[in-house]
Amino acid sequence: MNELKILSIDLGFSGVKCCFRDPNSGELILDNYISATAMLPEKPDEVDQDNAFQLAENYYVLGPQALKVPRQYLLPLKDYETLKVVTPIWISFLLNKYQRNYGIKFDKICIGLSLVYKDKADDLLEYITNILMLDPDMFMCLPQGTAAKVAIQKYGLSLDPAKRTQFKYDNFLLFDIGSNSIDVALVIGSMSSTASSIGLENHGVCKILYDIIDYIYQSAGVQISRDEAKVVLDTGIWKRRGRNYDLSAKVHELTMRYLVDVIDLMDTNKNLSAMVENVQKIIIIGGGGVIFQKYYHELLPEMEKRGWAPGFWTFPEKDAEYFNAISYYLIGDSKINNKQ
Repeated sequence: MNELKILSIDLGFSGVKCCFRDPNSGELILDNYISATAMLPEKPDEVDQDNAFQLAENYYVLGPQALKVPRQYLLPLKDYETLKVVTPIWISFLLNKYQRNYGIKFDKICIGLSLVYKDKADDLLEYITNILMLDPDMFMCLPQGTAAKVAIQKYGLSLDPAKRTQFKYDNFLLFDIGSNSIDVALVIGSMSSTASSIGLENHGVCKILYDIIDYIYQSAGVQISRDEAKVVLDTGIWKRRGRNYDLSAKVHELTMRYLVDVIDLMDTNKNLSAMVENVQKIIIIGGGGVIFQKYYHELLPEMEKRGWAPGFWTFPEKDAEYFNAISYYLIGDSKINNKQ
């Protein structure tokens, strides 16, 4: 019996991460896009299928190309309702792209939602299936953060077999820093549950993005979008009217301030303070995990001042932003294809 083909999609407020198995090599493929989404006012003269496509009567441009159209065409992406609107658009685009490029017709799609929106899963799945006119049984919706322990416990802190060591922590705090929220899961042995997990809305990397937006508005009088601010965060450069403005020093300052605030959450948030007392590690994943790793050595003195042991806060060796998407795939594969 042929195995069912699974596509996992971690659609966030700044990026889209995907995971599926290459039908030829059998290797897991990881893919990502900036989640910028623009709806065009009319049909374009030409449609580049890798960046634009039609869904129902509307035409959309996705990813980096969406940032090149007039700003008023960008769909806002800031809360559950706006995330809900763009989710079927991205699913349709990805299904068509991977079928075109890899010849894969997926049988199951595994997606996730922040713990902040854990009561919205049924609503999201109903909306997706109605818009795309697909069988509801084709979808599985999983909790971010809580689900991510599956990849951690299978791969440890490295996806590279040559660098992988046995994962030896049986209780840890999984800290998933996304764009909009931070999802925190207490993992004890092989167990985690939403009851021992919390979601902190508007505590994600969006706080840096809003600071960048505010700085550019205050200093240059120009209002930019969250998607444009994400490019500034990633590159340190703000591009406008053919000029490049080096904002790397300001981005560094704002990012360090945010990361110190994240560390301080363990003292200022009573729920987190209680959860962290007896764990062996805090493991940071998500896009914020990538940023934390980049600034880690500069953060060491701040952690030392707050009494944290060296190495207590840790993160995957690389690809921290993919651990949700990988976990969704592994969970789907286990349930559907009886994989362990």
